[in-house]
Amino acid sequence: MKKGKILLIIANVVVGFAIYLSLQDREKKEMSFDEILISILSNLKSLEIQPDNFSKTIKIEKKSNNWSVVEPFVWNANNLALSNFQTKLSHLSATKLYEISELRKKGEIIEDYGITENSPSIKIADSSNHIELKFGSPTRNKNNLYSLIHISRLNKKFIFKLDSEISTFFKTQVIDWTENSFIKTPLYAVDNLSITFENKDGLKNTTSLEKLEEEWHFTQPFSGKADTERVLLLLNSLISANIIDYENESNELNSTYKKWRSELAVSGFNRTEKFVFQENKDGKIWGQPNGTDTKFILDQSFLSQLNDWSTRLRSRTIFDFSQQRINELEILQENKKVKISKTENNSWVVGETNGSEVEFMIADENEIQTFFREMNSATVEQFLSIRMEENSSIEDDGGSTIFTVNTIDNDSNFDTYLFSRTTEEDKIWTVNVKSRSLLCLVERDFNSLLGTSALDFRSKNILPENYKFTELGLSKIDSNESRTIKLENDTESYNSLSNFMVESFISKKFLDDGVWIAGDWIPWKYQMSFTTGDTNNTQRYDLKLSERKGATTWYGGDQSTNLIFNLPINIIDDLDELFKSIE
Repeated sequence: MKKGKILLIIANVVVGFAIYLSLQDREKKEMSFDEILISILSNLKSLEIQPDNFSKTIKIEKKSNNWSVVEPFVWNANNLALSNFQTKLSHLSATKLYEISELRKKGEIIEDYGITENSPSIKIADSSNHIELKFGSPTRNKNNLYSLIHISRLNKKFIFKLDSEISTFFKTQVIDWTENSFIKTPLYAVDNLSITFENKDGLKNTTSLEKLEEEWHFTQPFSGKADTERVLLLLNSLISANIIDYENESNELNSTYKKWRSELAVSGFNRTEKFVFQENKDGKIWGQPNGTDTKFILDQSFLSQLNDWSTRLRSRTIFDFSQQRINELEILQENKKVKISKTENNSWVVGETNGSEVEFMIADENEIQTFFREMNSATVEQFLSIRMEENSSIEDDGGSTIFTVNTIDNDSNFDTYLFSRTTEEDKIWTVNVKSRSLLCLVERDFNSLLGTSALDFRSKNILPENYKFTELGLSKIDSNESRTIKLENDTESYNSLSNFMVESFISKKFLDDGVWIAGDWIPWKYQMSFTTGDTNNTQRYDLKLSERKGATTWYGGDQSTNLIFNLPINIIDDLDELFKSIE
């Protein structure tokens, strides 16, 4: 009984295997070349091309969904070229002529079709099958090529007549199948960039930049702001630089790492790509990625992209002053110091000293903002010197400094700016920024901007803050003529004088009978008196005025502060009419 069961099992296995072979044979017979071709192209895993110019075999493989050239060297494949190949091959016009075994019956040999062992070929494969096409002579009308096609799934070889357009693929070179760029990190992801040059003595010089909050900054050989727009243009040029060829067998190239001229490092996505470059005797630029043996060739102009970053990419902006960022700024000229400071309640005060104690006054924020804006608009005309040693600073050059500006920002960072002149022209200045090791020429009238006084920044309010006067007294100093205006009865006068401000301050040299201005003696002619009319607060403020000196000039003085000032245009005409009433 047991023996019968065993025989039955063996019989079933034999029958099953026979059915499998029968189905496989039927499948082979039923599937056409076109069907097998489409099936392989849909699941393509590798492509191998033997060009017709006796070049090395080109082999491309798909690994982890990424295509790579693996022979004659390793490099990322051009996905667009592969897609184009698959599309054209899937629409290939192919006519089957004979099976290879039929040639003998016809009295022909394969060489009659121009096919030899050295014929160019293309081999495509999926994970289990492949098709290999060897190409021979063109047909008489030149529209087609003879091809020996081996179909592994059928385990047969056939002579086909193919569209001659397929010859474009076996006439290609390896560069036609590779990505023509060498930097893989996309532009938006790059956050660090550096270039290192090495001279014949082995000394290295590195320039490095870092992206912080979308702004680029130098980190070597100095710390300072870069021109972000220029850096992005450079990165775009580097990333889009095209490889024009590859080199494999040059003994000279094999020593590239030993004598490289420059090394480029590009970082992003938490990884760093490094490349070395060298110019050969023919002017070609060789490049080689770190960690690979593949060498590529670039246009000679590429090296110009690597040169002079410290100057080309440096921000031409020197100052970055703002009321939000700066806490304190002082301008020094010989023994004179003008100091602008932000108070705890974010208002501004200004003071000046010649060695004595600083007396602070309320500052005009509009004047400070204007000063910052004028300073920020100054740009570098020419970089004079850049120290390459880390942590170096440029020292003062022994007494040639005319102005020194010191700033402290919200983070307590201290900066010093030194201003000197190397020419007789007032507008050509040398600016030295110690913290950034920056020495440059700037075309700007710093004599006017920095040769300032605290009065230029003082608040234009001549009366105390929140002082509300109700009576205005007008009198002529050399006579008894006077007039008192109660503002509740004269709203027109009040409207023009209620916010009494000056146009500008001239000095703090008040005299009882007049003032010296630009060498001219200007006597006082009128007096203005402001009072509150409040019996509990009878505080009075007197201002003396000269006679009107023109359409836009009328001088005044305040005895309580010793301030001399010029009146603003908007009240000169109104005051003129009021004083005419007491003439």
